[in-house]
Amino acid sequence: AYEILPSDWSSDVCSSDCSFSGQPHTLSIGQVYLIQDPNREGVKLLKRLKETQIEHGVIRYWVEGDNKESNDSRSWGWLEADKFVGKVLLRYRKG
Repeated sequence: AYEILPSDWSSDVCSSDCSFSGQPHTLSIGQVYLIQDPNREGVKLLKRLKETQIEHGVIRYWVEGDNKESNDSRSWGWLEADKFVGKVLLRYRKG
């Protein structure tokens, strides 16, 4: 199970590495985020941020699932910040 930080939380509630609301985005490499699937509206996926790049002044993000067969940036390419919905704060396994 996962606890997700919604994207509409203000930056004073969220730690400084997860600003989503039109401010400069500083997402943490290695962190798991809830993202909007770029090809299927309404479908949300958990993906790990692997890399960032700036292209023509726009920050883009490369995300991958933990499974090599995962539906992720290996098939979609780079994502923009508007695809990020929330940050995973806690992950636990049921007993």
